[in-house]
Amino acid sequence: MKYVLKGVSSVEESQTPNYMGDLTNYGVTLEFSNMKEAIKYVKENDGFVINEEEDFAFVVRNITRLKD
Repeated sequence: MKYVLKGVSSVEESQTPNYMGDLTNYGVTLEFSNMKEAIKYVKENDGFVINEEEDFAFVVRNITRLKD
């Protein structure tokens, strides 16, 4: 299953749309077997996730499973 890990909660996203400046992709999509595995991954990385290009890291505040 695919999960989106974001550094901004949905409430912050709607209230402060320019919170992350000009950056348009402030989350990453990763594949995990279940939600517990996604949480374990974030925990093992001290709450941080690095994007694929490795030019941006953020503290994960929201994990959402994508619908198939």
